[in-house]
Amino acid sequence: VVQRALKATHLVAQAGGFAVVALDLCDIPARALRDVPASTWLRLHRAVEGRETMLVVLGSEPITRSAGGVSVRVQGRPRWEGDSARSCRLTGMDCALRVVSSRAAPGAAREVQVALAG
Repeated sequence: VVQRALKATHLVAQAGGFAVVALDLCDIPARALRDVPASTWLRLHRAVEGRETMLVVLGSEPITRSAGGVSVRVQGRPRWEGDSARSCRLTGMDCALRVVSSRAAPGAAREVQVALAG
């Protein structure tokens, strides 16, 4: 499953024409992700290098080092409204973002934009 997802992501990234290519590996066991060779991550990086495309890899724990960007840890807590299970609805999400590692020079400015739709 992991190898097929990685191959599909690589093909989409190579095709171009996408502003963001996202790979969600949150439900994949950590041991399976540790078996992915470092060369695979480098290949994915090269597929978007020099393009106007951002590759986002999502995981429940750190998967790989960012080849040229930034690694961010996101923690979220849903906001619910309603008194009963039937009337309860999601009204928003409180998120905290923390830069885990960055290849930018110390003190270099980084801009993070978070858009909330509601």
